[in-house]
Amino acid sequence: MMVEVFIVSNNLHGQRITQLERGFKPAVTHCFHFDGRSLPGGAYFIRYQMNDLFETRKFLLLK
Repeated sequence: MMVEVFIVSNNLHGQRITQLERGFKPAVTHCFHFDGRSLPGGAYFIRYQMNDLFETRKFLLLK
């Protein structure tokens, strides 16, 4: 079974920083790579969308 996956990262102001994944993927566990070398340290959000499931997670980027 395939699911539509959309994963983005946003800053605290809701501005999109990067799009990490987009497209149809097999319905299994997936990993993605986030490269924050060009970003300042601080709090960010990762937003996952898989079909009708939405989830947002906060993370801290420490420099």
